[in-house]
Amino acid sequence: MTLGFVGSVRKQPAPLLKRRLDLFRATIVIALAGCSHTAAFEEDPPDRSAGPHGAVPPVQLTFNPLQDISPGFFPSVPGIVYTYESSAPGPRDRCLGIIPPMGGTRIWQACAGTGGSLDSLDAYGPAALSPGGRLAYVASASSELKRGPDRSVLVLATLAAPLDTTRIHTFPINVDGVKVDGITDPHWLDDQHLVYVAQRVDFPRYCNGCDRDTVRTGLGIVMVDLSGPPVMSLVGGPRFVTSLAIADDGAFIYTMAGDSRVFRESPPGGAASVVYDFGSEGMARGIDVRGTLLAAIVGLKGSFIDWPGLGLTVFDSGGIVQVVDLATNATVFRSYPPTTAPWIMPDSNLFRRAVFVSDDALVVEGLPITLSTRPTGEIDSVMLLRPGDLWRVQFRP
Repeated sequence: MTLGFVGSVRKQPAPLLKRRLDLFRATIVIALAGCSHTAAFEEDPPDRSAGPHGAVPPVQLTFNPLQDISPGFFPSVPGIVYTYESSAPGPRDRCLGIIPPMGGTRIWQACAGTGGSLDSLDAYGPAALSPGGRLAYVASASSELKRGPDRSVLVLATLAAPLDTTRIHTFPINVDGVKVDGITDPHWLDDQHLVYVAQRVDFPRYCNGCDRDTVRTGLGIVMVDLSGPPVMSLVGGPRFVTSLAIADDGAFIYTMAGDSRVFRESPPGGAASVVYDFGSEGMARGIDVRGTLLAAIVGLKGSFIDWPGLGLTVFDSGGIVQVVDLATNATVFRSYPPTTAPWIMPDSNLFRRAVFVSDDALVVEGLPITLSTRPTGEIDSVMLLRPGDLWRVQFRP
């Protein structure tokens, strides 16, 4: 596929006093495990020797001093699509980029550039590409120093002209009685039908004086019918879905908040069956499927908590990566838990969102961290050393 390249022409810097605070320059400490609220899902300490771990260490693909998040894979390119935080002067826009499956320089990018406001932060992603080349992604804009977006839209475009967009719908939107603030895991079923995990987006404080964080809780699976004017429907009703993948036969493979199980639903909206249970490893999320292989982020800092003023809410500071073969239920790969890895940067990485790029490799969002523990050895808090980068995990030689 030939890609249309969008140049890196940028906005002129906003006045200094109007520039937003760069939240990722500060150290972010999340100490959910030590709070007094009762979690709806409790995790046992992981078996730190369990494997197989694989012979090849994870390879860092991006080295942005700011954020690289929300990886996906476009087989027709082929390439890894992700959202990266621009280091250009002015507001730290979040742009879409594509890099080759083995890493390297971006081969495509889409930024607001001169088309955006000089005093706003523009953010693109997550994104999905249909078999026929329809690019769907979320485009948001927020005022300086404001946590949430002033406007957010799900749009259609193409790789050749990513900024020439057609609106699908704005956020928030009410779908079958559920208020949808944002999305994750968009997938095309064909050129006319798009599905995604609908999310509630909250901005809680963890303590008095703490900065507000952005927390996303899945509320269900939305299907968008684009065979005519866009029609949105909630597949299977309201439910705390955290991640979604599409099997080769079109079945929905998904995870639920506070649950170690992975579910299969075929036809979509029909009866669900359990395809795998990670058991005491912890809450499963961030899944992908490829043939009989299932990849998931499991355990550690994923929790489902009844948070005052918000109700049941998902908090996720990352977990370990696991790959299993659903045909045999055998574990193909398991990343080292924090503090035991001999080759992951200090003290370790936690991971979010696993995406297959081949039959033997994944790309994941890695979060370099340091940990504090309780006298019992349990992890008490996670300190993010800096924003995440993308890592390639080779789980087979």
